[in-house]
Amino acid sequence: MFAGVEKNAVIRFPGRRFPGVVIQGDTLHSLVTTASELCATLGQGATRMA
Repeated sequence: MFAGVEKNAVIRFPGRRFPGVVIQGDTLHSLVTTASELCATLGQGATRMA
């Protein structure tokens, strides 16, 4: 692990060129929910609200 600041972590697995970023489950859930809502809004043709 390269960094471990509260909810942030950067790790690098052997054999991988670039490091990865660890995301907390609640943060990931929030991102997925927001993306789903955005897709629904765009699907309704409301591009000004997106």
